[in-house]
Order: sequence, then C-alpha cells, then structure tokens
Amino acid sequence: MVNGIRQGALAAQLPATPSDGIDGIAPLYDGTLTLPDGRILGVAEYGTRDGYPVIYCHGFPGSRFEAALAHRAARAIGARIVAIDRPGYGRSDVAHGRGIRAWAEDIAAAADLLGFARFAVLGISGGCPYALACTHLLQERVSATAVVCGLGPLTEAELRRALLGLARAVAFFGWHTPRLFAPVYGRFLAFAARRQPQYILEMLSLASAEADRRVMQRAEVSDAIVNSIREALRSGAAPVIHDMHNYAQPWGFVPQEIAARVHLWHGEADLTVPVSIGRYLAKCLPNCEARFLPDEGHFSLPVNHAEEILRALVPG
Repeated sequence: MVNGIRQGALAAQLPATPSDGIDGIAPLYDGTLTLPDGRILGVAEYGTRDGYPVIYCHGFPGSRFEAALAHRAARAIGARIVAIDRPGYGRSDVAHGRGIRAWAEDIAAAADLLGFARFAVLGISGGCPYALACTHLLQERVSATAVVCGLGPLTEAELRRALLGLARAVAFFGWHTPRLFAPVYGRFLAFAARRQPQYILEMLSLASAEADRRVMQRAEVSDAIVNSIREALRSGAAPVIHDMHNYAQPWGFVPQEIAARVHLWHGEADLTVPVSIGRYLAKCLPNCEARFLPDEGHFSLPVNHAEEILRALVPG
C-alpha cells in the first residue's frame, strides 16, 4: 500500500499536489481507474489521504472536480473524498445503456481497486439516485449515506411538476421529447462549457435563491463550479443525454426498498430541486434522518454545512 492506495490501483496517477493547493481546492490526486471490463473512470481525491473513504456522487451536469467544495471540510474531520466521474463525464468512458443501478457495480469495482472494504456514500443533487443505488445494492459495504438537495424519481408526475423554471423545462421536454431535446440541450451545455463556462454560472445564479447567489460570489465556490462543469463536458454532450435518459426512467429500485439509514439534507429555499422533492424522499425512505434548513438553497447548503454532512458519514 502507498498512501492508503494499492500500488497500480490508479491507471494514471499524477503526482500529489500540496494539500492546500490553489485556494485550497486542488485535488490530492487526479487520475483514472481501469475497471475489469476495460472501461476508464476519472477519479479525483480531496481531503486527507489516510482519512475514512467517502465516495462522492456528483450532480448534473458535474464532474469529479465538484468535490473540491468539500475539500476543506474533509481535511478538518479526516475524511478522504473519492469523487468519480459518471460515464461520459470528465475522464470516464461513455457507457451506453447503463442505468442508475449499474453505477453501483462501477463503484463496487472502483472500491475493490482502491482497497476499500467499506466506505460511505455522498450524493449531491442529480447524484442522489446514483448514491441511493449504491446504498441499496451494496448494503454490506456502504457504512453510511447522505443525500443533499437530492433529485427524486422523476417518473413520479408530482415531482416533475414540482420543478421550477429551467429545471422544469428540462424535465418536461426531456420526458416528452427526449430524442429531440436531450441532444439539443446537451450540445448547448457542451458548447457553453467549452467556450463560456462563466455563462453557465451566471444562468445558475439567476435561477437560484439569494443564499446561493451569496456563496457563488466566493471565488473558491465559483471556481469549483466552473471547473466542474467545464471538465464534465470536455468530450461533448453524451453524458448529459445519458443522464437525462436515466432520470426519465425507473431507477431499477424504489426508495421504499432501501433498509439502511439515509441522512437527508435539503434547503427550504432551494429553487433548483424544490424542498417538496426532499420531503417526498424523506417520506419514502424507511430509515431516513432528514434535516430541512429554512435559509439554505441548492448550492449554499452543501457549502455551508459540508463539515456537518461529512461528520454523519465518518466514524467517530
């Protein structure tokens, strides 16, 4: 073992950066894993190298660099954040036809390569269904789960109706005309991410709560979001189309089937994934410990409460 990682586990591992990095958000490691079936997954690590492993499931659209937002909090409590690009995002290979359940298989294989017998799972926003798939299907290995501002099953009409603004339009057209809308929307995002990623940040800010706009004014937050989106769409629109397809399909399980405890956090001022979706999930999950925060939005909550969220995941 080297720094808690099996030798040869990372197919491409860059030298470790200083732990404080640039603005404290440079990854400890940034490389790839090669799965047994030959596919590549992009992986970055934040926090502390010898900390308790927390698998980070990024939002939509997002990448492994999104986990930079939790770097300082992870260092403070001794967590090792392992953020992995979903298929097509960042450095991960496109994997057509792999639904939300299949992500649990990828995480199990990645954990084997990294030498993790047990680990916690953290899902943010659009990463929530993928995190819950791991919790449900890897019960013997997932020690704790947290979902933050999480997306619920959009096969439920009431949840699609709950979405607001751009998110509602994306859900509506993605549901009713996916073959037309998903490629158009995905190509727009990919073009903007390559040419004007700051424009996407401005769009997000305009559609967000005041609490979100405040945190986005912090350089380390805006930089992390822009870097994550730019990296997410480095290879084009395919991952956005893939995710939109998966969100419009049944997950392959329902929240009611998840026996393990799930820590759920949601901001009542969230305009991206409204709090009614969080309340729906909290009601459906049999063993849910839910916290609804009145003054937090979609971006502000995971930034302002990162340390509390991670403390629920890392053994004391």
